[in-house]
Amino acid sequence: MDSQKKDLKLGEQAVNGFDAAQAVLKYRINPQTSVIKPQTILEYNGLPIWTLGNISSIKGPAKGRKTTGTIALFVAANGGESLPGLSGNINGLSLWIDTEQSEYHAHRTAQRISQMLGLDNANQKYEYYGLRPLAPNEILITIEHLIYNRDNLRLIVIDGVRDLLSIGINDEQEATALLSKFKRWTYERNVHIVLIIHQNKADSNARGHIGAELTNKSETVFCIAKDPKNKAVSIITAEYTRDIDFEPFTFSMSPDGLPEPYTTFETTSTRLIDSIREGMKKVLPGMVSMGYNELVEEYAGETANSIPTAKRHIKLAKGAGIITYSMKKYKLNTITDESDVPPF
Repeated sequence: MDSQKKDLKLGEQAVNGFDAAQAVLKYRINPQTSVIKPQTILEYNGLPIWTLGNISSIKGPAKGRKTTGTIALFVAANGGESLPGLSGNINGLSLWIDTEQSEYHAHRTAQRISQMLGLDNANQKYEYYGLRPLAPNEILITIEHLIYNRDNLRLIVIDGVRDLLSIGINDEQEATALLSKFKRWTYERNVHIVLIIHQNKADSNARGHIGAELTNKSETVFCIAKDPKNKAVSIITAEYTRDIDFEPFTFSMSPDGLPEPYTTFETTSTRLIDSIREGMKKVLPGMVSMGYNELVEEYAGETANSIPTAKRHIKLAKGAGIITYSMKKYKLNTITDESDVPPF
């Protein structure tokens, strides 16, 4: 027994000064005590998706609109108007770390997030960083600096995780070390970290050993990919979740690149289409024509709708033949009368 005690004491300081005795005392789970349920920062139809203190991942094929879909999730978590069913209220700061895009495209993504959140309050809700010029170790150091030097931090999106690896996606030791960092950050700072990664071309698995590790450690694993039957639509599927499963949901992109609900005039009620038609008649009387942004503003003001709703109505109006688009201008379709509109 004395020999065993001696061996244990010697082992306590064996790895970089790690104190096993202190770890045993600190991390033992006592089922007789109560633990506060982690705050949900994003939910879908009342079901939790992201909670504080956890890691989640988003995968998908190249050019499947992973970034656009993540914008929808990110905006909803920050309390903005996004896709139906998504809701959240972080009540704190979010970070978006971009390691893939050029400065121009990163700036465009940041502008889209700000537009959806509202330009007046976006800077108070999140910070966007384009770290593509940095080496993997420099990116890690910068992220860690931000995590430990930002007050009231709640959510971090890292797009994409592969650029944090110096050796590669299949190095087991490096992947394990990186995941250990993520787990430590979420525990010590009580934040949620979302990691975006590509999936294999041959199957639907996240790439490499880092992808396998992420899948195992994630609270929710989303897959975002284009609908094979309709390339204009992308599907968000929760492949794995620690809570109750929920049905996949879809989105499309507006003309200005924002995620929006996928709706068609065939699935829209007659009453709504009639209301949209009347609104368009007021905004586009006679031969008046407008560019997209001007039409959005005029229609939203005339009908007392929000900007996102105005954009959806314009899309529906075009699909229903109420308005036409030519030479980058929209105008009322005066050739087609109401009797020519397809039945609903």
